[in-house]
This record gives sequence, structure tokens and C-alpha cells, in this order.
Amino acid sequence: MDRLDYNQDEFMTRKEYLRNKKREKMLFKIQRVRKSTWFTLFLMILIASYVIYQYYIYNTKHRLVENLPEEISSMENYNIYYTSESYAYEGETQLKTMSTTSDMKDTIKIGQGIAHLKVKGNEIYGIKENKLIKIFPNGKTKELKVLIDKNVQAYEMFNDDIYVVLKGTDVETGLYKYNKEGKHKKITDGEVYQLLIDNNNIYVVKKENKNIIKYNKNSLEEKALTNDKEIGYIIQDEKNIYYSDKKRENKIYKIDKNNSKEKQITKGSLIKSNNLNQTNGISVMGIFEDKIYYINENSENKLYKTKIDGSKEELVLHDQVHILEVIGNTIFYNIKDDIGVYRYDIETGISSQITSARVVEFKVSE
Repeated sequence: MDRLDYNQDEFMTRKEYLRNKKREKMLFKIQRVRKSTWFTLFLMILIASYVIYQYYIYNTKHRLVENLPEEISSMENYNIYYTSESYAYEGETQLKTMSTTSDMKDTIKIGQGIAHLKVKGNEIYGIKENKLIKIFPNGKTKELKVLIDKNVQAYEMFNDDIYVVLKGTDVETGLYKYNKEGKHKKITDGEVYQLLIDNNNIYVVKKENKNIIKYNKNSLEEKALTNDKEIGYIIQDEKNIYYSDKKRENKIYKIDKNNSKEKQITKGSLIKSNNLNQTNGISVMGIFEDKIYYINENSENKLYKTKIDGSKEELVLHDQVHILEVIGNTIFYNIKDDIGVYRYDIETGISSQITSARVVEFKVSE
């Protein structure tokens, strides 16, 4: 049998062999850790890229910015009046006012329940405990005056007159006109839930027939503009009234004030709700130039626009809009299940948040 010869360079002791095996095991663990680290790092980069991409897509769609471009930030100033629930006192409503071009804010503690906000000059109107009140926010003193205390349901103002919907045991239910001296006259019987006023006429929708009725301001001559409809919400311009019809999937139509000629102008359906109407300060539709802006229930309550002739209907905002108000070329709105009030510039398509308060209702004035 031949004898095996070992090269001295290849010869190792048992101790050295075990040491090498231990080193190999450690290197293997390090390699495994490195692989795991690289995988984790890759996963984090992937997630971060996805978040950045989604943020980019969101801002591309919504164009929501914090620092407005100079041409927008220097736009005309508006005052916003909004109600929010007090955090300190349960059941208390706070009326707050702020400017769109500054950080100045003011709080008026009203107590429980104020709604149906309207603004005229430096006077704020609203309904509190079924009474029509007027607030004078002069400096630090907030004078509150009760104008009508007869179970006020809704109201509209036109010049120096206030048109009030009353309901109760101490007064006949109906629509009344009050002048600035407090004198009043009855316009019509019945529960009115939609009300518009122009220079010559009064337009109402009553719960009993749910159609638009026109009354001449002077003679109170009555004329039905629609028949066999179930009117949901109405707004107007100089020539037409725009309304949704619940009998026809709440599509939006326009009707000429003089000849009652009707035309459908939207494919989408206006948002439906029992407490949404023009007389209680909640707005879901508005007009700017030749376009109608409305909350489209068929598209998850997103904001749409269409020309008043019924052409070119398209998406404006991807948010689920809850309330909107169109003032000039600016749309003020809040978002369902969100806080704050936003403004959308029609010309640039840019949105920005005005306040992050929990807003119940808001009204905008110049």
C-alpha cells in the first residue's frame, strides 16, 4: 500500500479546522443579514416611491397647495362666517368669522343652536331657537337682536325686505314679507321649503304640491311654472330657474321664468337630502358665468360643471363635496367626513384650505 504524502501548506490541525468552520458560519450569517437588509431597504424604497407617486397623483388631480401663487393670494378678500361646536362647552355653538387673505379670526359665542346663516354688510343673520336674529359684530361687543320670534322655519332677504316662512300655533303657516320697520303682510299659505326672489317676482315650492309657483310682488298674482314635478332644489339667474326633479332621478333642469320652457341640462343627478335647500343656508349648486356647478350623486358626490345650455358636462373636483358656495370665480366648499373649508379658484383650478375647524355650516361675503 502506498503512503500518502501531505503538503505542509495544506496540513491543518483540528483546532484550525474548527476555527475555519466557525469563520465560514459567521460569514454565512453576515451574508444572510445583508440579504435581509437589502430586501428591507428595497421594500422601503418601493413603499416610499408608491406614497410619493400617490401624493403626486392626488395633487395633480386636486391641485391642493399650501402657498398660493401671487396672482391668487392677492385675490379679492372675502369674509367667511361659520358655525362649529364648542370643545369646551357641550351643546354650545360658536359662530366664527375670518378673512380669506389674513389669519385674523374672531369668535362669537351664541349658545345652543344657530343655523341658516346669511350676511348683509356687517350684519349676520340666523335662526336660533326658531327665532330670526341679527348680530352686530362691532369690535369686541356682539349685540344680538331678535327680529321675529314666531317659529321661523326659513327666510330670504331682498334689499330692505325679509321674506320669512313661519309655522306654529300662534301664527298661520305661510310665507310673510317683513319690511325694515317690522310691518308685514302675508304672501301665501302653506309650508314653503324653497324660496327665490328677484326684482319683480317671488318663486316658491310648497310641500303640498312640490312645484314652482310664481307670485307677482305687487299684485300677488299666482302662476304655476311647473306641473307634476317633485322639485328638490332651486337656484336662479336673471332669465332662468335651475332645479332638480326627484321624479326624474334628480337630474337638473332649467325653466324660463316667463314662458315656462324647460330643458334638461345635466346627465348626472344632484345630491339628495331632506335638509338641503336654498332657504336654510345649505347650498349644493351654484352659477358662474355660463356654467352650473353641482354635487353629482352619481359620481360619489364629486363636484361637476356643465354649461347652462346642457353641453360639456365634466368633472371639477375629485373630493366628495358636502356644501358649496360659488362667489364670483371662487368656489368655497367643505368635504364629506373632513374638517375645514376650502376654496377653489375656477380660473387656475387650484384648491387651498382656509380653515381646519370642524365646520357645521358656513357663509361667505365680500
